[in-house]
Amino acid sequence: MDALIYNLKLEPLTCPTCGATFAVAQALLDQRRRDGRRFCCPAGHRLYFPPNAAAGNPTEVRQLKRRLVRALHDAEQAEAHAQDLQRPHTEAEEHTAKAR
Repeated sequence: MDALIYNLKLEPLTCPTCGATFAVAQALLDQRRRDGRRFCCPAGHRLYFPPNAAAGNPTEVRQLKRRLVRALHDAEQAEAHAQDLQRPHTEAEEHTAKAR
């Protein structure tokens, strides 16, 4: 008797419409992430991955990392500025603040 052994990797998903949890072949999901075509949950709800959902788009990843670094830098600068605004700026103001 001949046996066919097939190794299939499944990826679990949850339908956002009905909440059904199901598994789809990883290769199919990878293809759908790249091509953006629709697929269905077991209840027939149409699902899709938005454009650029494919992980590893190097250009987009670099752009997002640069934006994140700029945003973190801007947040640090804003926090430092806010702290500066809360501190007394002159010795007279500091003295007045201590006297209160």
